[in-house]
Amino acid sequence: MNVDFLPERIIVQRARVERLFRQGYLVGMVLVTLIGLAYFKEDRISAAQAQLSGLNSQSANLKMQVGTMYKLQEQLCDLMIKQRIDTRLGSRIDGMDILGELGHILPATMTLTSLQLDAMQVETPLKPVVGGAGANPTRGAKKRTKIVNRLKLTITGLSPNNVDVANFIADLSASPLFEEVDMGYAKNIKYRQKPAKEFQASCYVIR
Repeated sequence: MNVDFLPERIIVQRARVERLFRQGYLVGMVLVTLIGLAYFKEDRISAAQAQLSGLNSQSANLKMQVGTMYKLQEQLCDLMIKQRIDTRLGSRIDGMDILGELGHILPATMTLTSLQLDAMQVETPLKPVVGGAGANPTRGAKKRTKIVNRLKLTITGLSPNNVDVANFIADLSASPLFEEVDMGYAKNIKYRQKPAKEFQASCYVIR
């Protein structure tokens, strides 16, 4: 058994110092723990902010893709409508475009008395597939055809002479809106007691 001969005051003082040392050690450990937790939380916050930034970027890209999808859907609807028009009527050219082109090429000395547009079924040859399966290079083989709808324009008008009629037919053939121009007839008539030339021509409106 150890006997401490130190005064009681010193013993109490030592005990107080040891207690303060233990308390300081505990406070230090608590501070270290708090600092470690703070760094850990800061790392987690930084990671969460990085994830949030990535999600915002993905959301912006998704919105842009959705906007692009809506535009593509609108374009697809327009193309489907044009395809139906092309299939049923045979042309996507507007009637106002046809009238504007006729007014542009019609000479001032001539007048149109009738315009008729008819959707017609026309037999057209299919383009041969070069080197395709089932291709028959034999000459004289029957050509394959298909039936398509075409928009046929029939024009009836009056002209003072044959020259103006010929020039109008030539301009009609050169127009980018019309093809396969065919002269129906041209005959002499009396119009308001004056000699005139009545003519009729037909063509197909381009597809």
